Amino acid sequence: MKAPDEKSLSRFGWSDKKEVRIPGRMMRSKAYIDLSNTAKFVLMLFMHRRTWYKEGKGKKTKRIYENRNLMFTYREARELWGINGRTFRDCIEQLISHGFIRVQEQGGTLQGERVSSLYMLVDDWQYYGTSRFIKPEIPKTLCFNDNLKRINEARKGKFSHEVYLTERMSPTSPEGPEMEI
Repeated sequence: MKAPDEKSLSRFGWSDKKEVRIPGRMMRSKAYIDLSNTAKFVLMLFMHRRTWYKEGKGKKTKRIYENRNLMFTYREARELWGINGRTFRDCIEQLISHGFIRVQEQGGTLQGERVSSLYMLVDDWQYYGTSRFIKPEIPKTLCFNDNLKRINEARKGKFSHEVYLTERMSPTSPEGPEMEI
C-alpha cells in the first residue's frame, strides 16, 4: 500500500479534510478482529467515503451518516492506495462475509460502458460468530473470473504425487511406459 498525494486524492474525489469515525464496539467485535489488515484499511476507506449531516441544535446535535451509495473502484484501489485487484477483491469478500458491507448495485460493463458497483455499510457485524448471524451470499459477479477455479476443482486429485491416487496421464508421462517383468 502507499499514501497518495493531495493532487491524486482530489482527482478521484477524496478529501483530506474528512474524518473517519469508527464505533468502539466495532473495533472490539470478533468480526473486526478477524479481518486482515488490508481489509481493515479498506473498511476505513469505505467509512471515509460516506457523507454526513447534522440534525438537531445545541447539545442535542447528532451526526447522521449516509451509509448508502458508496463507490470504491478497483482503479482507485490500485492507482491511489497501491492495492492490487485480487487483494482488493479478497478484502471486499471479507467485508461482505463478516457483515460490514453489502453490494447495493452490481457494476460491470453495459453496452461497452463500465458501471461501478455501489456498496452500503451495514451493521450485521454485530452478530458475527453468533447464531443470529446469517452469512451473506457473495455475488459471483464480484470475482474477476472463476474458470480456473472450476477447472482446478474438476481436476482435483489427478495430479497428485501419491501413486495410489493417480492414474497414468499418458504413455509419455514421467512414470514412463509399463514394462512387464
